[in-house]
Amino acid sequence: MAPHVLPTAHISSRMLGRIVEIMWEFYPDVWLEELKAYYEKNGHLAFKHPIYSGLLKGVSIDTVTVAEIAACLNGLRGKANLGKIVEEMRKPESFDDYFYQLVTSHRLSHLDPNISLEPLLEERTPDIAFTFGGVPCIVECSIIKDHTVYARFHECMEYLTQVVFREARKREMKKTVKIEVTHESIIRKRDTVEAAIVKLMESGQNTTVEVDCCKVSMTEIDDIPEHDFGFAESILTREEFSTFHNSMLQGNEDKPGKHASIRFLVSYRQIAKGIEKDFADKLDAKIQSKREQVKALKKNGYMVFLLVDSDISWRKMEKDKVGQVMEENLKNMTSDVFSMITLTNKPRGSLDPFAINRITADRTRLSPEWWEEFWHGFMYPSATHKLHMRAERNDPCPCGIGLKHKHCHGSFS
Repeated sequence: MAPHVLPTAHISSRMLGRIVEIMWEFYPDVWLEELKAYYEKNGHLAFKHPIYSGLLKGVSIDTVTVAEIAACLNGLRGKANLGKIVEEMRKPESFDDYFYQLVTSHRLSHLDPNISLEPLLEERTPDIAFTFGGVPCIVECSIIKDHTVYARFHECMEYLTQVVFREARKREMKKTVKIEVTHESIIRKRDTVEAAIVKLMESGQNTTVEVDCCKVSMTEIDDIPEHDFGFAESILTREEFSTFHNSMLQGNEDKPGKHASIRFLVSYRQIAKGIEKDFADKLDAKIQSKREQVKALKKNGYMVFLLVDSDISWRKMEKDKVGQVMEENLKNMTSDVFSMITLTNKPRGSLDPFAINRITADRTRLSPEWWEEFWHGFMYPSATHKLHMRAERNDPCPCGIGLKHKHCHGSFS
């Protein structure tokens, strides 16, 4: 289906063969055949199990997920309760939660080879238990499955940014386009907003067009608000826009030397509180659902870590005032149970296995050295497929799949 995925994800043909071997070892032929038959019969279903899409149907972006599963299973081989995780990952409704637990366990196993999966402690079964630097720790993993309004809104704005730049390039315009968002339904009505932008830019007039979810206006290029335009000055900084239009909006071959310049500003102060509340409610639901499970363990001296996976990109949040508020609220969140709350974000559908960004609210008195070593081991394990470390030809490949480097990632070097 998509053979280009393999080299892009640094997966060699030999490595793919090893991935298939491991998956067949952990997932019996009977279940795989049932899974294949089910989706062939129900091809209309929007969601397809990643093991079907990435292993049984052919090479696709889900093959990268399958590679990640295989690397984790191989690395955690022999661990008690691994079979339970494997079993739960067969179910579409629980796949995401247990896949996140599996990946987290694999990462932590590089810090503590004696890591325990779902151990029985004080009549509780946390997801993971490990010891690092003499400190006993337990980990609970959770996923915000429903897309946040924040992430969907940014996707909408990024799409409209492309529209503005595209139309400006066509007309070699030098204008400032502003969108003042009045309702979050803009997420669903981006086609309507796109049509309004195109119509406005076709007219070339400095005026304002209103639709039921926003106001779109166009002014001269130098017309920039002296203060922040609404809650957020722009989705991207002006410098990034400048870089963007320098590379994307150069003059065409028919008119060499001419180029367009466009500034795109977005205000969404009117929906900012709703975006913050949506995120806070989703995160709070995860915190409270895990709180009682680990309360007793906190009393018995364990460091309690809560890892929550979301669809939010933290790099974007640093450039966005709503995102900055959400980030600060997380850091200042108080809890009598959790020693650390961490939000991770793996771009879903990404070609970068094990990619992960993080933000942490740390409430412990552990030394900076402890944290530095912890995050280095967790964020930068030898299991990453996108390698940042060297290996000799006959060394085990740092990807952790079990082949020699010369037969795996070494074949790309």
